[in-house]
Amino acid sequence: MHASLPVAPFKATLADWDYEAELLESAEMTLSAFETSVGDEPLAGLGRVLPALRRTVVALPVMRRELLAADPLGSVVLHGDAHPGNALIRPRKACPRAVLLDWGRARLGSPLEDVSSWLQSLAYWEPEARRRHDTLLRRYLTARGLPTHLDRQLRDAYWLAAACNVLAGALRYHLAVAIGWGNPTPWTRADAAHLVRDCLRIIRRADHCWRH
Repeated sequence: MHASLPVAPFKATLADWDYEAELLESAEMTLSAFETSVGDEPLAGLGRVLPALRRTVVALPVMRRELLAADPLGSVVLHGDAHPGNALIRPRKACPRAVLLDWGRARLGSPLEDVSSWLQSLAYWEPEARRRHDTLLRRYLTARGLPTHLDRQLRDAYWLAAACNVLAGALRYHLAVAIGWGNPTPWTRADAAHLVRDCLRIIRRADHCWRH
């Protein structure tokens, strides 16, 4: 998809959405939600990540500009919400075809935003995907005809893109469910708390990359 969809025809249409302003607003709301809920069960003990989250939200506009300007993979048309729940395989006799659903967050941006969203969500449900993270990332690069060496620039860009995904709404949603929004079952709350920790792991990685 990233290789086959030309950017130029989509520029005018996708430029109408000020995603950067929306992302920053979402990030600030996420920080506020985290500050008020971090002491609640089952999130107790996560306050140690608060400084990293604050630094990431403050740095987000500059971080985004650097990511979009210096991304080693360039700019592409993004799906914008790439995860296994938005994908299906359509059976065909010769070759099954992958289909992506829900294009409501399509935009122009770093391909690593889609790639990190896909790999991080897949890794949550499939431990083998987490173990083979770098292999899967290299498979993507190979499919794009790009060098497969995961150098510091690419890794840093990957984690910054992943943090942007987290701040776009995922962390705030999982926080709300973890503290009881929508009357979830105990299992659902525990699962949401696990997802919160997974999101915060990404924030810590991005904060480390940004500061070093």
